[in-house]
Amino acid sequence: GRKDDGRIVIDEVVGQLVTLAPLAALAAKVPPRSPLLLLAGFLIFRLFDIWKPGPARRAERSLPGGLGVMMDDVVAGLLSAVAMAGLALAWAEVAQ
Repeated sequence: GRKDDGRIVIDEVVGQLVTLAPLAALAAKVPPRSPLLLLAGFLIFRLFDIWKPGPARRAERSLPGGLGVMMDDVVAGLLSAVAMAGLALAWAEVAQ
């Protein structure tokens, strides 16, 4: 009966996986096993998840129940993934 029960974290896990997907996709260009990139991904996702920019907030409000709760994190993850891709490519340039 709660809007977003804090005990349920699968939405956060999915959002984090979406955020970090560019690291897997860019593995050939980005130095592997970079803890700083993983930390940056975590922080970027938390920022977008808390801030809930336009599309994420709309997803949460326009979809019913658990679907809205899940989709706001997926959308925040997609926005974070774009930021992560840029960061990872910049990281790769600096590392060379």
